[in-house]
Amino acid sequence: MITLMGVLFWVIVGVLLLILTGFGISYALFHRLVRKRDPKYVHSFLHKHVSNPNVSLLIHYNDTPIAQKHSHTPLPLASTVKIMVAITYAKQAANGNVNPEEPISLKDLEVFHFPKTDGAAHQEWLASIRAIDKKDTVPLKEVAYGMMVYSSNANTDYLFSKLGKNAINRTIEELELKHHEPMYSIVGALGIPSLLLTENHTRKSALTELQKMSIKEYRKNANTVHDRWKHNPLSHTDKNELISHLHEGFRQLWSDRLPRSTTHDYVQVMKRLNQKEHYSHEVYTHLDPLLQSLMEHPGNRKWLQHAGQKSGSTEYVLAVAFYATDQEGNRTEFAFLADKLSPYEQARLSRNMNDFQLNVLKSEEFRNELIASLTNR
Repeated sequence: MITLMGVLFWVIVGVLLLILTGFGISYALFHRLVRKRDPKYVHSFLHKHVSNPNVSLLIHYNDTPIAQKHSHTPLPLASTVKIMVAITYAKQAANGNVNPEEPISLKDLEVFHFPKTDGAAHQEWLASIRAIDKKDTVPLKEVAYGMMVYSSNANTDYLFSKLGKNAINRTIEELELKHHEPMYSIVGALGIPSLLLTENHTRKSALTELQKMSIKEYRKNANTVHDRWKHNPLSHTDKNELISHLHEGFRQLWSDRLPRSTTHDYVQVMKRLNQKEHYSHEVYTHLDPLLQSLMEHPGNRKWLQHAGQKSGSTEYVLAVAFYATDQEGNRTEFAFLADKLSPYEQARLSRNMNDFQLNVLKSEEFRNELIASLTNR
């Protein structure tokens, strides 16, 4: 005998199955779309968002700006800010303040590693070095390489401490980057929500307190947390608890408050790295291996004299700074910053940015299309 409750049960099951099936199809379609290469996507995105102040682009080709939108608007740099750390490392290595061959304990780096907060960058770097050597130490230069090529946040915060916050911020000042905010501990900032929650805040009140916190106080708290962890490292259990506190509101605020600068500032930096005249030869000797991993590929060496880049991303941000000189002597400097991205936009921009950059470098027709579509709009 079929009861009313039985019918209701199967109706509910049927509805849930339909919802789950629809979700599965939508999820599969989303991933199929974001994995698909579309060389025109970045160009069309820029055209669509040409008036959006959260999207900034500046491209110089042979010292001529060929695309410029919101180039003086400060936006979060994400991992692109690590260029400032890399330059500081190279300067200190060149003048003997640090020894690139100094053995660094992997345990010291692990202090600043928080799984699931860096897109597995640190684990990928560790896997790459352990495939070659099973030692418990790596040279300091390899720590810097892991920061730049793999984008390890743990290595970044280690170098933040090793090189010195003031030295990194002096690099920013010496480069005369007028819109560049100071560097602070980006890993330490992850611990601020837990700091508030231990002060009897609820999750909601902790987020409110963070939102009210001035950027100066926020940076100070991030550096305080960094120093605390350096001297009293968290256990694996404590790290997992901290990560569990980082719900979306906290993650978005962390992303929003990352150091900011402009595409104008970063194109100026790219020019100095591209022309190789601003620093001594010794500085570039230490710096180029960190930025120019593109040149490790024989195919790139056939048509490029040199090229370097650093990109960065969060759930809401994509940032790219890039320079190149081809075999004919043509020079390109490129900076792109975008904030408040949807997951779809972030994924598709990330997937197609390389093709966009190649078109800028190789195609005069494409460069002319950029000029026509983005100028005077």
